[in-house]
Amino acid sequence: MLDLKSVDKDVIRQIIQASADAANAGNRQPWQFDIYADHINISLHPDRNIENDNKLRKTWISFGCAIQNMIICASQFGLEAHYKINISDADMNVVMTFAKNVTPHPFCAMLKNTCVNRGEYEHDYKLSGAQVDELESLSPFKEVKLQLLTELAQQEQFKDIIADNANPKELFKYFSTGSLYGAILADDAFSEISLIETGRLFTLLRCWVVKHDLAIQPVGCYMTGIFDLHHEDKHPIAQMIADLLSDKNDFEPVMAFRIGKPIDPLKKSERARLPLEEITDWRMDED
Repeated sequence: MLDLKSVDKDVIRQIIQASADAANAGNRQPWQFDIYADHINISLHPDRNIENDNKLRKTWISFGCAIQNMIICASQFGLEAHYKINISDADMNVVMTFAKNVTPHPFCAMLKNTCVNRGEYEHDYKLSGAQVDELESLSPFKEVKLQLLTELAQQEQFKDIIADNANPKELFKYFSTGSLYGAILADDAFSEISLIETGRLFTLLRCWVVKHDLAIQPVGCYMTGIFDLHHEDKHPIAQMIADLLSDKNDFEPVMAFRIGKPIDPLKKSERARLPLEEITDWRMDED
């Protein structure tokens, strides 16, 4: 375990900034970063809870995005980041520790340019077979995996479900213009590990599309909401999506997405980020 006192403070700030810039539900930025001598603690800030998230599913996915951003960014400074989840009745947090000597992550250069693009994508653009194969091999995780809808009939069925039921509809105005549709499936759609790995894999997807000059739009919060209902009372919309996307090993969809070639590559979400000093606390002299 690396003593963070030996790491330049500007490096630590850059690593935390990358983590704080991660995708998160509703731009609530639900995290607080406390920097100690031997770890960085990421905890849930009580004033920035994610709305309609009683089961904390959206929060854990958001934390997964922050974790993966931190892992990627730390690697460019020769640091290998590891995480551990701590949960109690009163608190939830993630402890990040670091070691030296790691090869920079291949997505380091893409991290700062990741975004969600809800605009129109080119209607006739097709991903190559090599790109689809690369996507299918993207996930290194045990608890989650990618499910790509490569058959036209499946894609049309999925687009119809989203077009008919998504809310607010304005956010999904161009959803039918994707070149490829798919979902992140989880072994247990309610376990903290699976949800964190969902966020981590979504971050890798965001980096991958930047690498290939493509764009991505998730169906994230909407999915978690209707699947909560699905588990409680067999919500019909959630059942349709589950029937379409679930696999033979009973992995369930947690987050769906479309990928394509954006007509306007600069059409990205413009959401304000909290200043770093508001979400960090330096506690290196504490035990």
